[in-house]
Amino acid sequence: MTCRIIGSMIIVFCFLFFSAGTIYANTIDKQKEIDQYIFETNSAEVAELGINVTHTAPLEDTVEIGITPYSEEAAAYFYEKFGKDTVTVVKGIQAVTYGEEVGSTNGVVEEGKDAGNPISAFQWEYLLLLVIVGGLVLGRIINLQNKKMG
Repeated sequence: MTCRIIGSMIIVFCFLFFSAGTIYANTIDKQKEIDQYIFETNSAEVAELGINVTHTAPLEDTVEIGITPYSEEAAAYFYEKFGKDTVTVVKGIQAVTYGEEVGSTNGVVEEGKDAGNPISAFQWEYLLLLVIVGGLVLGRIINLQNKKMG
């Protein structure tokens, strides 16, 4: 009985994990399309408008575009090109190299304050594999214990 519950939980977890991965993959594809538009095919047009794109990042269901200087007009340009349901335009922070003065107002993270290192999709796959194998091993151990007792 316990093995069935654990097995069911593992299957549900795997389904949720892989369906979330599909959604994330869709935003990565959209990010590639946006990056090509902004940084390759229309880079001169974007620069001519005085917009500096600091980053693009896939979110759960949209692609975030960071711009400096931020203005409603600049944001409207990207919303018109890609749609409000596809992108989120935010105030960007210009990236600087590590050698510049730490703690200045140019966007460098203060010393000792790490922005964090998110787990990559590749690492999530290994974590998922570990959970599945662990669940199967645990289920097998519980099953063997139940047979010995009963």
